[in-house]
Amino acid sequence: MLSTAVDTVLHGNILNTTPPTIVVSSYRLGDLVLLSLTADEKKALMQDHPNSLGDIYIKERAKPSNNGISNLSIFRTILDRINVSTVPLPDDIAESIVLHLRLGDVVAGNEWHEKQKRPLSIEQLQKMMQSAIAIYPHYKSVYIIGKPFFAHTSSTNYDECVAMSEAYKAEVCAAFPSAIHFNGGYTDIDVMCATQAAVFVQGKGYFSQLICKVRELRGQPCVRC
Repeated sequence: MLSTAVDTVLHGNILNTTPPTIVVSSYRLGDLVLLSLTADEKKALMQDHPNSLGDIYIKERAKPSNNGISNLSIFRTILDRINVSTVPLPDDIAESIVLHLRLGDVVAGNEWHEKQKRPLSIEQLQKMMQSAIAIYPHYKSVYIIGKPFFAHTSSTNYDECVAMSEAYKAEVCAAFPSAIHFNGGYTDIDVMCATQAAVFVQGKGYFSQLICKVRELRGQPCVRC
């Protein structure tokens, strides 16, 4: 059962029919931890997203006491400190499979880094889901996470990217008719959803890579693309 505070899309049927709002976000969490952001990009992230995982990570990374500790270990420690019971997640998340879809600029953008992250085919996702079920056959639910994302490095054909993202998401939901699209409303909720699941199925992009790396540090299973 899902928290009533969380908007969801059930069995491919959209409950909230409001079109996605296009926002160019400074919250590039995967890039922050696994790659690097400029000083100005970090400043913008901290201003736009105070008390977020990214904001806390930047502050922890800057502490002299954390010199010599890897970025990933610092981020994992931040997650481990969170009281999961305070996060609005599905009640059965610990016994469920989570699949991440990277949507937005990568679906139809024209930059080289966007073309490298084109969505996985339905056939690829079906094979990966079979692997996830083999790992945890007695799963309770399958949750799909992901919403259109744009940064200042993105192409600006926003309407096309959003339309194609929504079409792709609908196609995925149709391919997995019992799956539930979980929209926690914020990136940090998606992080917690993905890191608390029994099995995580990776999508494209550094956000999904970050989830896999954290889970692997913890000894939690992932199905990589």
